Amino acid sequence: MTDSIKYGDLVMNQGTSNHFQSSTDFEKNLNLLKDKIWEFFNLKNVNFLFGSGTSNGAIPTIAKLYTSLEFTHEEEKTESEFNIIATKC
Repeated sequence: MTDSIKYGDLVMNQGTSNHFQSSTDFEKNLNLLKDKIWEFFNLKNVNFLFGSGTSNGAIPTIAKLYTSLEFTHEEEKTESEFNIIATKC
């Protein structure tokens, strides 16, 4: 079974840039996506905007986010940081 059948297709655009371009390596694209999300959450102005309620419209959609996330052993640092953020919400 191909990654695209198991996981769907990953698409990541920023402005007019397609970050995956023609890459079909799912793991490489997933890691790039994780890095970009990490980069965006580390911006001070984004933290301010999240605190100001810009995500209010998405609350019903992400209501079960905290209970449905799973982390691998290699992602312990990410899980620890996520739990710190989750307890502040």
